Amino acid sequence: MADSARPGRPARTTAHADGRLDGRRAGGTLAAGGAVALAALVALGYPVSAVGVPGAGVSNLNPPSLLAVALAVTQVGLGLLARPALHRLLTRPLPGRAVTEVNRSAVRIYLWHQPVLVAVTALTARGGLALPGLHTAPDSPGWVLARCCWLPLLAVVLLTVVRAGQPRPFQRGVRAGGGWRRQPGGGGAADRSAECVPSAPQVYDHRRSGPPDLQEVIAVRDSDPPSRGRADGQSR
Repeated sequence: MADSARPGRPARTTAHADGRLDGRRAGGTLAAGGAVALAALVALGYPVSAVGVPGAGVSNLNPPSLLAVALAVTQVGLGLLARPALHRLLTRPLPGRAVTEVNRSAVRIYLWHQPVLVAVTALTARGGLALPGLHTAPDSPGWVLARCCWLPLLAVVLLTVVRAGQPRPFQRGVRAGGGWRRQPGGGGAADRSAECVPSAPQVYDHRRSGPPDLQEVIAVRDSDPPSRGRADGQSR
C-alpha cells in the first residue's frame, strides 16, 4: 500500500491518502477480489472462523493466515463503498455526537470488551444452566440469533465499566484577592502532573539579593543541581 521514494519522484504515503483508492470502482474491486479469495481459501481447507475457536486444529490468527489477509481486503473494500453514505450520516447532529463520544473512549472499549464478555459468561454459568449464545457451541444460525440477543446486556455492562473508568474533571483553587477561587481545569492526570512540575528558577536582583558574587552563587545553586556541591564550598 505504500511506495518508497524514487529519484525524481515524490514519495508517496499510502494509496488511500494520495487518492488511489477513492471512488466506488476501487472499493468494489477490493471487496469483490477479497470475497473471491475468501471463498477459494475456504474451499482449499482454511478454517471458516477468522479467529481461533476451541476444538479447531488450525487458527487463522496464530499465525495470521492468507484468509485473514483476504478478509482484511474485503473489509477495506466494503468500508470504501460505505464511506459516502457514512459521511452523510455523520453530518447529522445526533449520529455525529454519538460517534464522537465512542471515539473518546475507543481505547477503553477495546481493552474492556473481552473482559466484560468473559465476566458475564462466567457469572451466568454459576446458575448451572447452559444459556444459548453464551455457553453453547456456535454451530447453528440459532446460536447467532441467541448471541445477538445478548448484545444489549453486554453493551450496557461495557458502557458502565467504561464510564466508571473515565477521569473526572479536576478543579484546583488559586489564591486571588486574599481569598481562594476555583479555577476549572482540563481534568485527569495531565493537570495533576502539571502541578508537580517545579517552578522556574527565580531571578535575583542585586539591589535586593546582595553583592554580585553572592547573587552568582545562589543562581548556580538553584539552576544547576550538579553544581550545588561546588557552590557549597565557595565563600560568600
